Amino acid sequence: MFIGRWFLFIAIGFATLVVSNCMKNADHLILQGTRCISRCLQNYADEISAVSLHSNNSTKLNSYRSCVFASSSKCASCIQPCTRHFGTLPMCMQYCDGNLECMYSCAYFNDISGMKMGYCSAPAVIMPADTLVSQSFGHENTSIGQSSCTSSCGGDYDCKSNRKCCVMDCQQTCQRPMVRKSWLPKRLERDCVRIRERPDQQTAVLYWHQKNAHIYPPWTMFLVQQQSQLSKGIPERFRKWQTIIQTADKRLTLVHLRRGYWYKFRVAAVNVNGTKGFSVLQQPFKLSAAPRRPPGPSDLEQVSIRILSGAKYNLQLRWKLPNYADSDLPIRGFHVTWHQIGKNGNHIRHSVKRSFYKIAPKMRIYKSTQWTLWIKKLRLFARYSVSVVASSGWNNGTLFSTATVITVTFPHLRPSEEIINLKIETPFVIRENVVDVNVSWHFRFTEAPESIVRFMVEWERRSCLDGSVAKTTEQDLTSNVRFLLSDLQMGCRYKISVEAWYGSLRNQWSGRSVVSFATPTCGVLEPILAITQNDSCQIGKVSSKPRKVGQTQLKSSSSTLLSWKNPEFAEIATNQQLLGYFVYYTVGKKETNITWTTIPVKAVPYWKISDVEESSNYFAHILPVFADRRNGSESIIQFP
Repeated sequence: MFIGRWFLFIAIGFATLVVSNCMKNADHLILQGTRCISRCLQNYADEISAVSLHSNNSTKLNSYRSCVFASSSKCASCIQPCTRHFGTLPMCMQYCDGNLECMYSCAYFNDISGMKMGYCSAPAVIMPADTLVSQSFGHENTSIGQSSCTSSCGGDYDCKSNRKCCVMDCQQTCQRPMVRKSWLPKRLERDCVRIRERPDQQTAVLYWHQKNAHIYPPWTMFLVQQQSQLSKGIPERFRKWQTIIQTADKRLTLVHLRRGYWYKFRVAAVNVNGTKGFSVLQQPFKLSAAPRRPPGPSDLEQVSIRILSGAKYNLQLRWKLPNYADSDLPIRGFHVTWHQIGKNGNHIRHSVKRSFYKIAPKMRIYKSTQWTLWIKKLRLFARYSVSVVASSGWNNGTLFSTATVITVTFPHLRPSEEIINLKIETPFVIRENVVDVNVSWHFRFTEAPESIVRFMVEWERRSCLDGSVAKTTEQDLTSNVRFLLSDLQMGCRYKISVEAWYGSLRNQWSGRSVVSFATPTCGVLEPILAITQNDSCQIGKVSSKPRKVGQTQLKSSSSTLLSWKNPEFAEIATNQQLLGYFVYYTVGKKETNITWTTIPVKAVPYWKISDVEESSNYFAHILPVFADRRNGSESIIQFP
């Protein structure tokens, strides 16, 4: 009997394996999704084979791609929770929306989320000391002493490395797990993981090939991770492994590699039970091409000025990086240089000063990140040239970007920058028989900071459909690049001009940017062109409309002339007076790009439209306007 028990123990020992590969808790957490995917591939292997057989794709698909390719299959539903990490089981079940395959994966993922791979060995069956029984004079006596059972762990992740929290005797302790050898895929040999560079494409191919490739079933997944550092001499404890991909292929094209970095890769073969560990690439790898220069700063502009005693001032600059992804190496900082410019335009050597703006390692750089720097004790009325250059460290040297340069002076002279993109922001707002509208423009603050730049806005009423010819002009000063024009009269033409001011002197003003526009009348293309508030337009429409609308294509020009006849007098009531027409056109049937104006009453009204493209369809709307703010029925014509 004793010899039989020993034979059984030896047989079990040969069939099991103590997982001795040292893996961190973070590695076990990463393996959960890969094990979940492998479970789906194994359960639906027949379905995957059918998809691969009937696929029209000329490229041979592996089991994982075949599963994802069949988006309506059970395998695809099973994999979805494996690639998304939900916080709780109810959230995962809610995502599945009643799909059984998806819900099974949620339950499986929830089960393995608190456990490491492997199993605990069977606990020894002994009688605890506090329940010892002795027979004395025919009576049962409990134990004389009582021992305490204290647990050293509450779960698997309370234990280090691969150890699991197992029940031993009357307590929970960290023990080595037991796994059958046949349950885990064979670990890749170190010399099987290789990498090959493609210099012409600035990429590399990572591939792994075991001598006995048939030992991996189709549901075996490979987890690929990498380390990236600028130096080979960084200690291993400071390097972190990052997961690149989970795949069933045995090769991977690396298109994300950055020049100047050293890379180290490792691959693990994983199935539903886990893995025997990672196989690490023997030598670090680096692309042969030299790293590119960092991108130069963009949008360099002045932000603020502080006047000091002694005819000096401090200047604050601001800039940003156009696209950080274009830089192979991390940007170490910015070199700022400024020097005074003489009357002849040459640099004054003794006035050159420099400053280095260092970027802290914890700073994260995005496209919208802005950097500011104060330049101190500049002289009033003097011209300075300021340049900003980004720098990166490489091979005990420095890589510099192209310089971004601006000219600085204070007090400022006439601006060389002009106001651009002056436009009317529709829709108009009609309230109590008046019209409000926003006007916006764009201005680059390269010569003067925003804190001192002002904009003079001037608007003039030129003519109105009701026949009033009294021209009125108003103006206002603002520091914003947007202005609200309020209390405008309906059905009138206005001209608005905007100029930038660096100071109160006339030689500190920029040139004017001018635009003309017409205010709408009631009921004109609401709510795209106009919005009516407080019941300002409750007057009904008139049935009269323009007659015989025609078009004429002007020769040797891209313009079209639209003409029409006034409504018949019989259609107009005696108490109604025709003031003119509100006309607008759209490109196509989309009412997003609208051009509009007003046309006064004439014997033969007409409207000249310029820059007409023959390849596009235009729709012109002609709307009569009457004295009591009533509108007639509009006529629509398509041209050209």
